[in-house]
Amino acid sequence: MDEFLNFYRNQNFQNDTIENYRRDFAEFMRLFSSRWYSEIEEIRLPIIEEWRTILRTTKTSKKSIYYGQKEYLSERTIQCKVQAVKKFLEFTNTIYDLWMDYRKIKVPKVHSEHYDYFEEDEIEKIIATVRTAEKFLINRIRSELLIVLGFTTGMRLSEMLSLTVRDILGGSISVLGKGKKERFVNFLPICQNLLKQYLEIRRQPTPRTGKVGQNKADDEYVFVSHRLDNFGKPLAPQTICDLNKKYNINLNNLYNLHKKYSTHTLRSSFATHLLENDVNIREIQVMLGHSDLKTTEMYLRVKDKRLKESQTRAFGSFSIEKS
Repeated sequence: MDEFLNFYRNQNFQNDTIENYRRDFAEFMRLFSSRWYSEIEEIRLPIIEEWRTILRTTKTSKKSIYYGQKEYLSERTIQCKVQAVKKFLEFTNTIYDLWMDYRKIKVPKVHSEHYDYFEEDEIEKIIATVRTAEKFLINRIRSELLIVLGFTTGMRLSEMLSLTVRDILGGSISVLGKGKKERFVNFLPICQNLLKQYLEIRRQPTPRTGKVGQNKADDEYVFVSHRLDNFGKPLAPQTICDLNKKYNINLNNLYNLHKKYSTHTLRSSFATHLLENDVNIREIQVMLGHSDLKTTEMYLRVKDKRLKESQTRAFGSFSIEKS
């Protein structure tokens, strides 16, 4: 397994991608072993297709942010899991010239989809929901900061969880995103002010734990755990997913807002808000860190009203002489 994963690390694959390969290939191998196969050379299309069938009938995990919204694994999730096996065989084909040709594996085609997005007034509703849902101020400000960061920068969750205090207070940073694509991210004063407020609260005894954050200067992580047994440690992505599920329930109950709140929808909202304010789509592509413009288009939603206004602006003065 290590040799397989190191092969892609050496090709500068993202750590998240490597971890997904590890998890998904290990899952496949559990099925492989349960069918009394013992040699890797025995990986063939029938067992891969059996796994694909099992995945299509696998229910969404309770830990998933999609739990309660999608009964079964999404096409995109199935694609990623099958891709892990394909990548393993590509590795063995390349390094050892052995076993089944990885090109025989057909990865499920995922139809393009547009992500939900939030208007500014809906972002305010999300923040109001957080204020209602969180009893302690320290938790409330942390979630507000993440929401405002996501909406005003379009950063991915993994990128936000890697931020240090110095990054935000400095005003801008260079981010190495998916595919090692570099982009610059600017932080608005509202983000910096929320961070200062959060740090001030974090360095006071918390109501639930009595813990006090250590003043480690500017290399301290922005988002940290508030749990008694883990206070001050970098916040885990699963914690954000759990919070998002709670906020989504409250959003539906309080505001009848049935869009799915997540860091991805914040990213989509960032892109759509830029488009609504006449930012060129190529510039949006750069700010999102996408290599392919088609990927950027998945994040953009254009309102019907804007389309009508654009058409009127272009053709409103057009006329012909009466016959």
